[in-house]
Amino acid sequence: MLLFAKSLCFGKLRLRDRSWVKKFNTLGFAGAIDLVKNETQQQAAVISSYWRKPKSGTHLALEVDPDDDCITRVLLSGQPWESWLTPYLIRYCDRAKVSLDVGANIGTHTRTLARQSLEVHAFEPQLRVFEILSRNIAEFGNVTAHNSAADNAPGAARMKAPTKNVGATEMSIDGTGEVINCIRIDDMNFSAPVGFMKIDVEKHEMEALEGALETVRRDRPVIIMEDQVHARALLEPLGYRCRRIALVDFLCLPAEFSLDR
Repeated sequence: MLLFAKSLCFGKLRLRDRSWVKKFNTLGFAGAIDLVKNETQQQAAVISSYWRKPKSGTHLALEVDPDDDCITRVLLSGQPWESWLTPYLIRYCDRAKVSLDVGANIGTHTRTLARQSLEVHAFEPQLRVFEILSRNIAEFGNVTAHNSAADNAPGAARMKAPTKNVGATEMSIDGTGEVINCIRIDDMNFSAPVGFMKIDVEKHEMEALEGALETVRRDRPVIIMEDQVHARALLEPLGYRCRRIALVDFLCLPAEFSLDR
């Protein structure tokens, strides 16, 4: 059985069982999630996506991770996740080019990219999160999900996830954690030039960019990344200018773009 919340777009209910919405409203987030986890093996809640296609009012269902206490809590509270990024995704994606979502998580931004791009490649190394991502993008024929981390070398690594915030998962330095696959973006063959990259990989930005520098030099994509390790310094010699758009998020544009665009 699935848990549904109110539509974040229209305030309507899209339900298979209205009694579950009553339970959700009565118990609140934590209580409702515990109830779902006790009564279903799927370990998943479904809510209405905050994103809608301009001028059409498109309503999309979004599956979330009940074991996550960050993204899921925000979405089920009725707020969009990282809402400040959406205008940039819409503005800078090119419908004739490929977009990359590096660190896609459950696909909250991947779905927006899919509407604005020729093709999207989404990278998520955590298997459980990747499975949710795959279901969330199933309706889009132009999205390919990769159960891999973007790195500066192909191979295997280990990743450790916090108990309550899977979006804060980092590469393991003590040899423990989930074994994941790593790939270089430069080793991939895309159907068209890469026009946009979103990178959110929890202090692994440097390695992800190092494995994508040939693509960056060739295609000159617009890049938005969460940068906690000053990885944007790799872009400066390539003629990129970066400006902060949130606490740790940066918009990096090639010199031929205006920072005011």
